[in-house]
Amino acid sequence: MGYNGGSEVPAHTSFEVVDVTAKWIPPDLDDLIKRYSSGQSVNSLAAHYGTSRHSVTQYVRGLPHYRGTTEANRITAANKSPEDHRRYAQAANAAVRGVPKTFEAKSRAARARQGNGLRINDTERTLATWLTERGVPAVPQQAIGPYNCDIGADPIAIEIQGGHWHASGAHRARFPNRTRYILDQGWLLVFVWVTNYAPLRPALADYLVTLFEQAHRDPALNGQYRVVWGTGQDCTRPGLNLNQLALVPPRDRGDRLGA
Repeated sequence: MGYNGGSEVPAHTSFEVVDVTAKWIPPDLDDLIKRYSSGQSVNSLAAHYGTSRHSVTQYVRGLPHYRGTTEANRITAANKSPEDHRRYAQAANAAVRGVPKTFEAKSRAARARQGNGLRINDTERTLATWLTERGVPAVPQQAIGPYNCDIGADPIAIEIQGGHWHASGAHRARFPNRTRYILDQGWLLVFVWVTNYAPLRPALADYLVTLFEQAHRDPALNGQYRVVWGTGQDCTRPGLNLNQLALVPPRDRGDRLGA
């Protein structure tokens, strides 16, 4: 006789006791192993059998070809179509869009850019090679806090300006703060304008080597800036303030280049 809210349970009523802790047993273990061995993921197997990922893992974890998280993710990524990858990237970008990154996160990203070398163009690579050949250690995409300069030759930070996009849009908007930060960190900042009438020349490397030696003899130069042509000739324009510095090349090329 049982008791339920004051009502007696009839004698003929029976109860089925369910063991909720019972271990899941695959209906066909050989089939599960075969599917897993062929590359099917644990998640897809769990969905196929209507059980949990943990339950499936218990049966495949001991296999010689058991795939850890890294390998499983690699296979999953390889099986995605280009459209799947695009959707995933769009969702990831949307998740962080508008979320400000910390200084530490930006600095880590800058160091990663220096390390992977993916943003180095031919002009930067050529100048870095010339400097190295002249005994000046050159680091393309030198990380300086949250920023990267095109080439670092401590204490010189070199920025190569070669297109009008440098003077517009997001680049122009962040230019003043970026420049102040690099100068405040004690770097001698050199802007190099490489144009059709002032292409990159070995004389620029010679100029930078001399400046490098001067900066090591006289630390007072650190925190200053220079603006030069790709030919190595000075082109600092009178009257430029820090907000205008190097964003627009001077027009008096005849006087500056000896034309």
